[in-house]
Amino acid sequence: MEDINMKTCKYCGSSLYFIGELEGSIHFHCNYCELTFNIEETCENKRRKNVVPEDYDTNFYKTTKELLELNTIKLFYLLRECRASWYETLQRINFLTQEESLSSLTQEQIDTYIKPYYEEYEKITKQKFIIENILCEKAGFVPEKITEEFLLTVVDQGRKTVLKPMNIYVKNKSKLFQRKVAKSS
Repeated sequence: MEDINMKTCKYCGSSLYFIGELEGSIHFHCNYCELTFNIEETCENKRRKNVVPEDYDTNFYKTTKELLELNTIKLFYLLRECRASWYETLQRINFLTQEESLSSLTQEQIDTYIKPYYEEYEKITKQKFIIENILCEKAGFVPEKITEEFLLTVVDQGRKTVLKPMNIYVKNKSKLFQRKVAKSS
C-alpha cells in the first residue's frame, strides 16, 4: 500500500485544500492562514520545509530583487563574503593612497590605477548595505561579525527546526473536554 502524502501549510501545519491548476501549476489553499500556495511551496504531513541550503553562492553581486528572494542563511553567507571583499578593497585603497605613493604619480596614473578601486569600493559598500538591511528586515538584526562558528550555529539550528513536525499537542485533552461537558450537565 502506498503512503499518501497530505499537503500541509508551510506556516501553520494545517491540511491544505486543492483549489485547482493555474498556468501549469497546482495550487492549494490554507483556510487558517487564508493563503494560497503553489505545490512547490507546500509541506507534506506537517513536516517543515528544509531551508538549509546544501551549497552557498559566494557571488554577492545580485540585484536587490534577487537578494530579497534569498533566505537568511544564504544572506549571512553572502554578507560574510561581501564584508571580506569590502575590507580587502578598503585596505588596497588605504595602501595606494599613502602620501608617499601618491606624490610620485601623475593624475593619469591615479585615474588609471586608483580610481577603479574607489569605484569598486563604492559598489561593494552599496551591496553590503543592501544585504545588511534585508537581513535586518528578515532576521531582526545584523551580526557585527560573521564567524564560521556563527554560521555553523545558524545552520545547525535550521536543521534542528526542520526535524520538528507541526503537530498540536495538548496533554490530557480528553480529560479537559470531559470536565467541561460534566460541568454543563
